[in-house]
Amino acid sequence: GMIIAMFVAQFVSDLLLPANFRNENDGGGFMSILLSFRYTYLRLGSNYNVYVLYFHEYWRFVTACFIHFGLIHILFNCWCLWDLGRLAERFWGGRQVFATFILTGVAGSAASFGWFTLRGLPANSAGASGAVCGILGLLLGAYYRNRYHLGEHLGSHLIRWAVYIVVFGLVMGAD
Repeated sequence: GMIIAMFVAQFVSDLLLPANFRNENDGGGFMSILLSFRYTYLRLGSNYNVYVLYFHEYWRFVTACFIHFGLIHILFNCWCLWDLGRLAERFWGGRQVFATFILTGVAGSAASFGWFTLRGLPANSAGASGAVCGILGLLLGAYYRNRYHLGEHLGSHLIRWAVYIVVFGLVMGAD
């Protein structure tokens, strides 16, 4: 729900964005359907490594988990969270899964920050992909420890999700 609310806020912010902050060159192409303006992402808390590095805005590691770059991006992440999150909730409950979402989302944001900053590249990242990978990792670890009791079907299901996430990450790329 928080991800959807933030996605709606992105478009409300776009409507309120003054014309001189709008860049008509933002986005483009199929993968960026319903993409907001870059300034909107920055205002709402995307993980822009320049702001984190020079202005110490570490809170962006959290807010970036709820911001998405376009309709395809949010639909894929929500699909992953719906499937993997419901499965994880069966094992650990909603609070633990939410805590995992936040912790691994922040870790993913920090990793993105570190990767681009160490390479000397300015980068603006967002999305729940780090959190999705964290929940998938939690499930894979539980499966590995209990694979004889959980069955092969679950293992193939989780591996299939891992492949989907890698392929989607390669197609989407980084900003």
